[in-house]
Amino acid sequence: MLWTVITEERCTKKLTAWKANVICHATGLFNRGKIPAIPGATKFQGRAWHTADWPEDADLRGKRVAIIGTGPSAAQVIPSIQPIVKSLAIYQRSPPFCLPRNDYAYSPLQKFIFTWIPFAHYFYCLYIGWSASRIAYKAFRPGSGVTEIMEEVGKQHLENQVADPVLREKLRPSGRFGCKRPLFLDDYYPALCQPNVELITDPPIEITEKGIVSKPVKQLTERDVNKVKKERMVAHSDDVIIEGLDLEEYKSASDGAERHTEVDVLIWGTGFVVQDWGTVYEVVGRCGKTLGEHWGQDCHTLYGISLVCND
Repeated sequence: MLWTVITEERCTKKLTAWKANVICHATGLFNRGKIPAIPGATKFQGRAWHTADWPEDADLRGKRVAIIGTGPSAAQVIPSIQPIVKSLAIYQRSPPFCLPRNDYAYSPLQKFIFTWIPFAHYFYCLYIGWSASRIAYKAFRPGSGVTEIMEEVGKQHLENQVADPVLREKLRPSGRFGCKRPLFLDDYYPALCQPNVELITDPPIEITEKGIVSKPVKQLTERDVNKVKKERMVAHSDDVIIEGLDLEEYKSASDGAERHTEVDVLIWGTGFVVQDWGTVYEVVGRCGKTLGEHWGQDCHTLYGISLVCND
């Protein structure tokens, strides 16, 4: 079998064709951003982008910035940009568990051991891999004991780093550990405590030319809900997929009344599409069937590494 791979140079848009007998599909899961369908998004006159498509010329110094989403990608961006922006409005649907990362620099003694004692580094890596896999296996299984430990560590981390009781309750997870992708960060909570940061727990129901309109779930009218539902049409593109807003998943905590927050930059930290296998780029078989159609949402491969397809 001979495959033809067509690539496009991003700057010049020049197309190049390559021939190959074997293709290694190594794009991973997190390759296409997902954006909620919020009415008016196309009207926004400021700059907007997904965390997966960060522009090279982005300059957030002194800007009023909004981030929609508090998942792992957004949580890593927030501490990095908080010191340089004028204001940072963060829209949270539901809070994730955040555990301490406990990062530290290796001591001179550890470096000496890894350098001069044979196989020390190798066995250390084996230990890290074994312990991480064992913990991860049990952490996402309620009743294992590890799940409860993870939840308690996360709650204690929240208590230690967030002094404001109102903000702390907004950040307190209501589900079980693992229902959302957990965070392992030491600087996320401290960034949210800064005076130029505001955590908004009401859903963003509309985007205007100058900002974002949010409203408490309990105050949403039938007109508000219908307006959001009209935006639920799923639109595919090369970079992002637009999906429904899922108003029912917002916590009942309220920030008061309907409000309009003016921002200069809107950053989508709303996650990635991981269900559609084989569609990050179009792969077409001999009979015209795409790899995405062949796989659907259930990927099957030979020993997890190769695919034989007669389509």
